[in-house]
Amino acid sequence: NPVSHKTSQRDFFESCGIQDLIRSTLDGFAAVVFAYGQTGSGKTFTMSGKEQQIDNGGFRSPETDGLIPRSLSYLYAQIHAAKKEEREYNVSSSYMEIYNEQVFD
Repeated sequence: NPVSHKTSQRDFFESCGIQDLIRSTLDGFAAVVFAYGQTGSGKTFTMSGKEQQIDNGGFRSPETDGLIPRSLSYLYAQIHAAKKEEREYNVSSSYMEIYNEQVFD
């Protein structure tokens, strides 16, 4: 499906393929999500969500949560569902932003 400026965060999450990527990590594969583009093109909003909400103490808005909070919620829901299989998971993740040639992590 084409993505446009009218695509909701939820629709993008469900159509971009990241759920398949997350499920593959539960089978032991490593995964990377990389966003790049022009300044002002919406990378921060797509990945994190609404900046004002992040600055005010966190995520958890179904309308504006980006890929990162949605992915973590999805990952932990999958881990919780797998408890029946008596599997054990070690989770580690990192987030890095490069903006104007400066690294923020």
